[in-house]
Amino acid sequence: MDFQNLLQKAQNLNSFQEKSIPKLQKPINQKKKKETESKIITEKPKLNSNKVRNFLSKAGFESDKFIRELSKFQSKNINQEFNLDPIIQTKSDLNVHFKNIHETIILKSIEETIQKTISKSSEYCFQTAQDEWESSKNSILEKELKLNQMDYFQDSIQNSQSKDVEILLYSPDSNLSNEMSNIPPNLNKIQIFSQAIINLNFYRNKKQPYGIINVFQSAQNQLSALSDLSEKKIIELNDIWELLACIISEKDVKDGIFQNKTFQEQHYLIDYQEKNSNISKTFIRGALDFLESQYTKFIRNQIQKNPRKAKVGGVPGIISLIYGFLNIQFKTSEDHWPSNFVDFVDGIPVWPIIYYLLRCGELESILKFLIDIKDVASNDVVQFLVYFKEYIENDGILSEYLWTRLFHQYRNIVHTCDDPYKQIVFNIIGKCDIHSMTSILNSLEDYIWFMLLMIQDDKSNRTALNEIFTLEKLQENILEYGEKHFNPTGKKPLQFFRILLLSQLFECAVAYLIQYSEYYYEAVHFAIALYYYGILNYLPIQKKEIGYKNIQQTKTNPKQKIKKLWNLIQVSIDNDFLVLNQEKNNISFMFSQMIKSYIHRFYPKEDHLDISLNYLNIIRDKQDLYYAVKDLVLETHQIDYIFGKVDDDQDNREEGIVFQIFQNLEMEEIQEMMKITAIQFEENGLYEEAIRIYDFANFNQKAIDLLNQRLSRIIGGDSKENESLIELAQSIRIRYQSSSILWNNVNPESSENFVILLYLIDFFYLYSIGEFGEALSIIENLKLVPFDSSQMNECMIRFASLGNSIKKIFSQILLVSMTILFKIFESNQIEFTNDLFDGGQIRYLNELKSKASNLMKFCGIIPLRIPENINSKLVKMSVMMK
Repeated sequence: MDFQNLLQKAQNLNSFQEKSIPKLQKPINQKKKKETESKIITEKPKLNSNKVRNFLSKAGFESDKFIRELSKFQSKNINQEFNLDPIIQTKSDLNVHFKNIHETIILKSIEETIQKTISKSSEYCFQTAQDEWESSKNSILEKELKLNQMDYFQDSIQNSQSKDVEILLYSPDSNLSNEMSNIPPNLNKIQIFSQAIINLNFYRNKKQPYGIINVFQSAQNQLSALSDLSEKKIIELNDIWELLACIISEKDVKDGIFQNKTFQEQHYLIDYQEKNSNISKTFIRGALDFLESQYTKFIRNQIQKNPRKAKVGGVPGIISLIYGFLNIQFKTSEDHWPSNFVDFVDGIPVWPIIYYLLRCGELESILKFLIDIKDVASNDVVQFLVYFKEYIENDGILSEYLWTRLFHQYRNIVHTCDDPYKQIVFNIIGKCDIHSMTSILNSLEDYIWFMLLMIQDDKSNRTALNEIFTLEKLQENILEYGEKHFNPTGKKPLQFFRILLLSQLFECAVAYLIQYSEYYYEAVHFAIALYYYGILNYLPIQKKEIGYKNIQQTKTNPKQKIKKLWNLIQVSIDNDFLVLNQEKNNISFMFSQMIKSYIHRFYPKEDHLDISLNYLNIIRDKQDLYYAVKDLVLETHQIDYIFGKVDDDQDNREEGIVFQIFQNLEMEEIQEMMKITAIQFEENGLYEEAIRIYDFANFNQKAIDLLNQRLSRIIGGDSKENESLIELAQSIRIRYQSSSILWNNVNPESSENFVILLYLIDFFYLYSIGEFGEALSIIENLKLVPFDSSQMNECMIRFASLGNSIKKIFSQILLVSMTILFKIFESNQIEFTNDLFDGGQIRYLNELKSKASNLMKFCGIIPLRIPENINSKLVKMSVMMK
């Protein structure tokens, strides 16, 4: 084999390749790969010369010559021979590289976009299907709930004597909780709170007490399990419901049922409106009970967290708990108490024990503790025992003699003492100095608790020695600090709300919280609870509309006592729910307005009518209730469902939902509600709806009068009402005429005009379609127009008895009657010219002329001003008939 020939062929092939095959520009990454491959090719193989020689010799080659040639061949640059040059990063190669990268990025972006689109489309389709399913499921559940509710009310009517009533509240562990987990939070709140309202109205209708705060708190706990509120906010809301229950003294309640002492609706109404001081004391005691029970829980939690440091062991009593708490708070590692503590007994500081027992509301424990240590205690402790005994026996009030002794002891000795606990204990028992607050009061709750304990009756005769601190002054202080102090960032509205409740500013509290959308639903139900027990001053909407103004617009000069409150309230509260009640000279809450605003959030309203009406049923002011129901009916137009309807086919009445929900109202009150609604429909131009309501509410006279008015306008061409009103009128006429009771409720003049108008409807209709003979027969039978001279006096008397609804269109009746006579005369005259020998035809034409002549005479003698255009037409047709 000649390697020179082989080499020559390879070179020729490479030359051919350069000419015939275009070179492809490659990106850098491919170039690098090719370079790696070329290095492998260009590497010189390490030849074993002896093996090569032996192999070549056996094959018959001259080994030395062949090896020399082969070495020459391998030493050549194979990259050059075969166009395998090393990478040269030319400009074209970089362009291709960047172009390739650009195209790769574009393709990758397109691919990622396609994948994202597919993913989002799938998610959207899934979410849409899920939403549709949830909507359908909720609709089915809601319909089922309505059916259950209807059955519930029906059963309650039949079984009103039953003592065991099943409560419809959703229990927190109910399966419905799982079903409602995917429902939006606001819808959850509406459904769960509304069930509590339905139950409330059930008991109200039976005039039985109902622990609404307990039920609302249970609803709040159920909502907490379904909401995304933080644990802290959930605890805050639960604590506020407990606070409200303590203030109102709603205790021992299970599922809304009082186990012991009961509280009826409006329990505090009269005393609260009259500002009875005993009621204020009751509320203060309730607020203190709450603050003291909360502090007891706090101490127990501290001991559970620090059991070794507390050193109480077993199941300790309250005094042992306090001692353990003091160990945690004050005792150092060397078992030393703070140096400013005085009066120890067996190594225990007396005054901190007394203070923390007082902070926990353990008055009896304090008395027992003082009696146990009196023999070994200091003189100040023994003297304090005397004060404290009377403090307990006289409900926190010392006799004049003991109070004077305590006051001087406090001012001269205790006030300068280094022990802050001794100072505050003497101060609280004697109510000596409201401004002397030690560092012990290091929390907001401690401050409010101290302030509540220091409140005195403003009739006290101790003003010569110290300042009397009253509830009104506390309220002024709270409002002076305002939201900017208690909620400076605007993120803790519950804190200021709680302070307002503790200071008995109930109206301000709910008006303040309702400003925050996060707590809007809770604020509404806090207001309902206060309103239910009668501790919410409210002003009916109707009274506000006739002269009362909201706080922001008030420019009157009220009594000095609340003038300052007005100015302070405006700083923290900015809504229309608070008003100045000029009649009672207090700040009132627009409760009815709040309820109306709340039910406007139900959507769609047609599906929540039962719930809306249950909320409206809470309103005690009858006028506000009537107008609120009116607005709901006007908005939804669900007249038949809300009020009821008359089934003309079966001739019976189907009562609406108001008769089931408003069982606490008399029939006359429900009728008045319907009347107010019908009047508004009438004023809005919805006459058919107004007539239906008047008819159902047995305001038969109003229904007939309005029908007469509308039928008259239809005949006169001034109304665009369709045939439905006429059909309604016909059905009412049939029903009234078949019932002597209904027909007797309408005065004879109105009923007669009603019947005449219905005949006139037929009369004008027959005229419009060219049935002149039938139309003439109707008007002759009505005897409104004297077509015979003998009927003239009768028609005159009849005209005088007609109502305005017919007199307004009487000119048109005359015109159409004359037109019918003329049309009949004209058609018969044409026939008469073709048959000159028809004597009967001549008589008939003469009769028509006589009728027309009598009609014209009647026009001249009745007390009716006929329009000139109608009069001219009447005269023209009369002349043409002669």
